[in-house]
Amino acid sequence: MCYTVPLPLSELSPSTENPQALTYAHLQSKYAAAIDTPLVKKAEAYVKTQLPLNVFNHSHRAFYIAAAIAEVHFPEWKWDPETFYLSCLFHDLGCTPDNLKATKMSFEFFGAFLARQWLLQEGAEQDIADWVAETICRHTDFVTAPAQIVVYGQLIQLGTITDNLGLPEYSKFINIKTIEGIVQAWPREQWTRGFYDAMELEKKLKPWSHTTALDASNFGENILK
Repeated sequence: MCYTVPLPLSELSPSTENPQALTYAHLQSKYAAAIDTPLVKKAEAYVKTQLPLNVFNHSHRAFYIAAAIAEVHFPEWKWDPETFYLSCLFHDLGCTPDNLKATKMSFEFFGAFLARQWLLQEGAEQDIADWVAETICRHTDFVTAPAQIVVYGQLIQLGTITDNLGLPEYSKFINIKTIEGIVQAWPREQWTRGFYDAMELEKKLKPWSHTTALDASNFGENILK
């Protein structure tokens, strides 16, 4: 069994209203050994051939933002940095232009399938491949009713939404100086516009896709703010 946590965000309680600033050097040093594995190195080399730079950088910002939030507010959460890092690396694999056009599946689900397939082919433990796929499938599962989610799924929602939107209900979990340090290390490279365009392309190609569920919350418009 993997550690589960509540969903949605409203079910979480920050430990403080004034989260301390964490330097990027601190975060990088804390997780460097855990994500310096042969499997991770192969994954990094692979996704660099698949993802544009702005998506690759976003994946790293999501990891470090989530890690910072977990350290400050939820130190009791049990999670494996390697598994979560792999989840972040692969989470937007399904929304490249080629992959959006390659399937009728919503980008999260196709991306999860591709990531799990690649990980198993490279000799990853099935549990790691399964948790990565589960995390990718649910990284846009923004339910409103109380539910449970694997810890990696909540972490990736905290990391990606903070990076994509900076909404007050998310940004209250992290000090702005922490974000500034992470962004300096992993620049945005016009990420916001690129992500918006990818979501619009998916809706055009697949009007049934899960991305259409985000329209009710004005997700696309909020990205561009």
